[in-house]
Amino acid sequence: AVPVDPAMLYYQDGAFVPALDRIADMLCGRIDAAANALIEAAVTPGAGIQAAREDKRRELDRWDAEGEERVVTAATYPFVVAEALAKGVQPAAVIDEIRAAVTQWLSAGAQVEAARVAGKAQVRAQPDAETMQAVATAVLAALAQAGGG
Repeated sequence: AVPVDPAMLYYQDGAFVPALDRIADMLCGRIDAAANALIEAAVTPGAGIQAAREDKRRELDRWDAEGEERVVTAATYPFVVAEALAKGVQPAAVIDEIRAAVTQWLSAGAQVEAARVAGKAQVRAQPDAETMQAVATAVLAALAQAGGG
């Protein structure tokens, strides 16, 4: 059963009835939290790593934009050059790795976002609190499974 506090009820025709919009908001908040946790665990392991990923992505974008005119130095591509030197590979190989990683991050994030948005819409489309709860439980289970938990 959906836990209902007095703020989720209103009085109508001599009885207290669930305020479905408030219940939907509560359940959708749980879906948002689960999706956010999944993204943080799978896509964004920490603020420092995320910042480095964003810097690498900017270097990838600049690499693509500059084309054959690019000048690759530690000053112009600090992350790419540092990683290339650390791995003993050419900067272009690092760019290829960054491109593959960005594609993976975007795909994972897009899948979680689609599940989150669809799940919330499904919850809000239900006619009663019990069905909302059942749908939210199914969405949360699917998100947990997607995250390996």
